[in-house]
Amino acid sequence: MYINTNPIWIVGLLIILFLNNPTLAQQDMKMDGDESDWINDPVLIHDPDNIEGFYPASVGAAVTDIVDIKQIKAKSIGDKVYFFIRFYGSPVWPNYAQKSEFNGVPVYRHRGYYHVIVDLDNDASTGWDTHWYIGHWTPVGYRHSLGEENTENIGGEVFFAWQTNMGFTVPHPDSGKVKEIRYSAEDKTYKCGETEECGRLYCFKFDIPNPDSIKQISWEGTYYDSVLNKSLWVGHGWGKDFLEMGFQIDAVKNYWKELGREYLQPGDTLGLAGFVETPIDDWGVDFTPRGELVIETGTPALTRNSTETENTFVLAYNYPNPFNLQTTIRYVLPWRAFVLLEIVNTSGQKVCTLVQQELPSGTHQIKWDGKDDFGNSVASGVYLIILRTATTSLINRMLLLR
Repeated sequence: MYINTNPIWIVGLLIILFLNNPTLAQQDMKMDGDESDWINDPVLIHDPDNIEGFYPASVGAAVTDIVDIKQIKAKSIGDKVYFFIRFYGSPVWPNYAQKSEFNGVPVYRHRGYYHVIVDLDNDASTGWDTHWYIGHWTPVGYRHSLGEENTENIGGEVFFAWQTNMGFTVPHPDSGKVKEIRYSAEDKTYKCGETEECGRLYCFKFDIPNPDSIKQISWEGTYYDSVLNKSLWVGHGWGKDFLEMGFQIDAVKNYWKELGREYLQPGDTLGLAGFVETPIDDWGVDFTPRGELVIETGTPALTRNSTETENTFVLAYNYPNPFNLQTTIRYVLPWRAFVLLEIVNTSGQKVCTLVQQELPSGTHQIKWDGKDDFGNSVASGVYLIILRTATTSLINRMLLLR
């Protein structure tokens, strides 16, 4: 069997793979910035416009429309939850949320954290105290202090979050670079007090490999959950004045199950609220009032392929990563296949071949000691793991630190 290993071909393959996001299966909704698939869903939460001068200095609220939530929609379909956040302004992305200067020229960074807080037990007296945020009243907490209705504490146990951090605009040397695009679910079972900054516990945390400005606008893909031994789907899409996000809930369910709590079960009622923060106005925030969502009952038919790993090629992220002496690479074959597993540098040059043979279906793993095909230790830096079969090409990045 001949497989082309020309560096130019490999670089071309990398470009194609990075522009065409890997999707595990056809999803129930597309995270594409088109709101037509939300048109028949009711608005669960309405939030007032943050008018300039309405909040006192003690409230950490940014009045810019970039972070000013107008509406929240949500839906549960099978093992996924989808959220829709509409803002008062438009366009809301890119957000130019952080301003600075470079050589006397104004430069901007697109950055922000976009959360939906979920009260898993539908009990506002437990979970996170959303009236306070790192020493500030939140907008919803302040309105509650004025006696406004439907502004009670959310009491959220988990945040579903999408966040990004991009280099500054031209002429800054980081212009055009995207430093991070992340999906996560944070455990917030403890309460944060008036001056207490909460720590971070994650049900899961997934950084998109090779983030770029295209992926900031819309992306759908998968991450490998080593506890569940399966790949889980996430996605987002920006519209003119809204952000839509989607998450598979298995990892969150399993996280709480290990703590003895059966959350996110069919028929459960969840409390939820929106929470957005950006660098504008010293990390100003917006919190919405509370809404409710019922987890869909029943198991819908999948539209194309099963999401279980036995029907999917998986290249898991190596562990540890970053690494020094050696790292373990794990992959799953849904059927017997000829496998070529290589380490390549970022210039597309092959460093070493780890596997080049036919293998049975199932889970496989191999260690790499940071050496090339000739036994020489390679330099510190970013390397690519490329798994290829006759029908599949998968890539992950890893960092070697000497």
